Amino acid sequence: MLGEDDWPRPLALDTPRAFDDDYRTSIADYMFRIQSLLRLLAIRASPDVRAALARTPIRVVNRGRTEAFVIGTTIHVDVAFLDLLGFFAFEQAVGEVKSDSFHVLEFHVAYAAALATNRRLDPLEVYNTAALSVAQFRRLWNETQVWAATTFDSILGFVLAHELGHLVLRHATAVDGDPPGASGAAGGALRRRELELEADRFAASLCLDALLPPAHMVAWFHSTELRRLHYGFSGDYPSPKQRDAAIQSVYADRLPGYATMPWTSIPPLPPDRDMAQVDPLTSLRSVREVRQFRQQLVCMFDGYVDALLQSGEPLSVVAALGLDFIEGWRRLLEGVPNSAPLSQALALIDRRPSATPDIAELGALVDQAGLAPPAVELLRSALSEPVDWDTARGWLELACHPRQQFALGVELDYVLANTKHRWDVRVFAALRDAAPADARRVHRLKPHALEGPLSRQRLGLEERIAALKQWDGVYPIFTEP
Repeated sequence: MLGEDDWPRPLALDTPRAFDDDYRTSIADYMFRIQSLLRLLAIRASPDVRAALARTPIRVVNRGRTEAFVIGTTIHVDVAFLDLLGFFAFEQAVGEVKSDSFHVLEFHVAYAAALATNRRLDPLEVYNTAALSVAQFRRLWNETQVWAATTFDSILGFVLAHELGHLVLRHATAVDGDPPGASGAAGGALRRRELELEADRFAASLCLDALLPPAHMVAWFHSTELRRLHYGFSGDYPSPKQRDAAIQSVYADRLPGYATMPWTSIPPLPPDRDMAQVDPLTSLRSVREVRQFRQQLVCMFDGYVDALLQSGEPLSVVAALGLDFIEGWRRLLEGVPNSAPLSQALALIDRRPSATPDIAELGALVDQAGLAPPAVELLRSALSEPVDWDTARGWLELACHPRQQFALGVELDYVLANTKHRWDVRVFAALRDAAPADARRVHRLKPHALEGPLSRQRLGLEERIAALKQWDGVYPIFTEP
């Protein structure tokens, strides 16, 4: 884990940690975190499970293998696993604070690329889209640290509970034949996958009792799958979707109302973003291009809203036009039914400076392209006086030759989560209220403020233990994704 003023440094993958590495968390500190999580897991566990937690030795080892495993009756957790988990938890936290699904996607692709090349994982670019003051940056940094600690604890708690599940459920004697990773009969491999899912369900239930949300595992499953694919033993384990489904089943049993909600899964990576099936280096370039475009889109949105505010438009009008601006970009990047008129418009612009294009003629050509109204308005705004011809040409070029992956990157919750106007309560409230009713992620966003509590609070260990002891073990009716 990272200290308050630390920034992630490059991480050597699947390598024993050097003894003189004093930047990363010490083994003693990791053991303290593990023992703290074991105490939380034991509070509401059954007597048998509590006894197993008390008698099971746990060792932190430094073999350079990114895994946790059981040998005999001892759970082993490698420092390489814990260091990668701390790195991942930070990147996941950045994605949460910025409402940036592509940030976590880039982590997975960067991890796959690092495994395939030099095994060096570099921190991702954060892209601070707004011009943040020192105080604003510190506030978001504190938010990120809380999210990272929560994610780290939830995933490590699940992993410990999963390994304990293998012991409690006596999985070592359940399969005759080869251990995972070795050659064996198909029936034996199938049985091992079933045992892994059984341990997942055991862990999910135990973690829910300890208020350690197992849903944090969903993104981590993709990281472990990428590693197993790289080393060639993915087939011995369940797929991320199967493991997701195992957690879903426990959520449905334990959280009232969960099974009736209008989704069927804690969302893993969408199918069209499954980087496990494509070349990671090519995908990494593509994902980074999309994230850079998203950065540019937020900056353009900020400038557009600034101009509307300066013009004296009512906030309701500013908000409606601002959301139309975002929707216009999405529709523009999805493609144009008839690109010929836009090609003509580009040809007219390219005659400059010898001939100045007629703006009315350009507007008529835009109307003939068959674009959706928000996209038409977007292009017409670029052709309004005074015209920035470089901007107009660039937007028309994008319309003629759209990049579909850029359209995936136009997400309303991302833009509103990162606009500088999120620091202005009145403006942000108008933008959020103008969003469609089904934009749940948008409506859960709150304006940023320098004062007041963080969006997520982190209790100390004794406070968490006291809360678990006082809790009646019943979850409220589940109404939010």
